[in-house]
Amino acid sequence: LPRSKFCILVMEPSPDSEDVSKEGRIVEDPRLPEGWRGVEKQYNSGKYAGRTYMSYTNGKKTASTVKEAVIKHAKENGTDPSEALAALERKTARTDQPPEALASYSPEDSGFG
Repeated sequence: LPRSKFCILVMEPSPDSEDVSKEGRIVEDPRLPEGWRGVEKQYNSGKYAGRTYMSYTNGKKTASTVKEAVIKHAKENGTDPSEALAALERKTARTDQPPEALASYSPEDSGFG
C-alpha cells in the first residue's frame, strides 16, 4: 500500500474539552447545514505535525470546507447549490460598520503618495 504524507492523530478526550469523539474535537459551526458538524483534527507527523485542521461531516459524507458541505447538503436534498451558497453568503455577511477613524481615512493620508 502507498504511504500517505500526512497522518491523522486521533485526539483523546481530556477532562477539560467540551466534546471529543474518536475522530477529533467536535466543533459547532452555525454556518453548517442541519445535521453537519465540524471536527477539529491534528496532524501527528510531517511538515504540519501538531497543527490542527477542520473537517466537516454529516455522518455519511465529509467536506474540507463549509462551502463544500453546503453544496453537498443541497445536492443531497435536491435543492439548488447556488441558492444554498447565496444563503450562506447572506448569513456570513458582515453587517457591522467600520470604525469612524477608518471611515474618514483617505488614500492621501497614507503617506505613500
